[in-house]
Amino acid sequence: MTARNLGETSEILITADCGCAGTQIETTLNGSVDWNSNCGERDATVKLYQPGTSSLEASYDVSIQADGLFNIPELETGTFDVIVKVEGYLAKGIQSVEVEAGVNNVVVDFLVFGDLNDDNIVDFIDLGALSGIYLSQVGQGSYNPIADANCDGIIDFVDLGALSGSYLIIGDVAPLSAAQ
Repeated sequence: MTARNLGETSEILITADCGCAGTQIETTLNGSVDWNSNCGERDATVKLYQPGTSSLEASYDVSIQADGLFNIPELETGTFDVIVKVEGYLAKGIQSVEVEAGVNNVVVDFLVFGDLNDDNIVDFIDLGALSGIYLSQVGQGSYNPIADANCDGIIDFVDLGALSGSYLIIGDVAPLSAAQ
């Protein structure tokens, strides 16, 4: 099944591979994030909500691997609004995701960079944080890889441009609406 988020051009792909007839099958969610492999691993949170509400069903702390993959074993089946929040990026929501017994796969595209203080909005606080470490490099105490949008080892004009391009954008929150 493929579903398209109406607000952004983001896409989610869910598939279930299950030979479930009379067998207890573990439910797993394997995720893929559109990711720059130079960024290495990054912490993230995946939250599952009752569709169309702010009622949180489950929250999972995951690690986005260098290849953009994450895994959530042993989750409940059902239909959920899913919000993925990767460190340094705005939260991305996907409506009405069906999770079935077996292996489920989800693809999250078009994350918005710039949420350096993890408050789900790119604003003057994030700009100030980046300004304070501008031109810092890997190996220097002030370097923060979360502010390095292209993960090239230096906080420079590329990172400032990426943050500026996201200025005043707010990440998705529950309840998700058709506009998100």
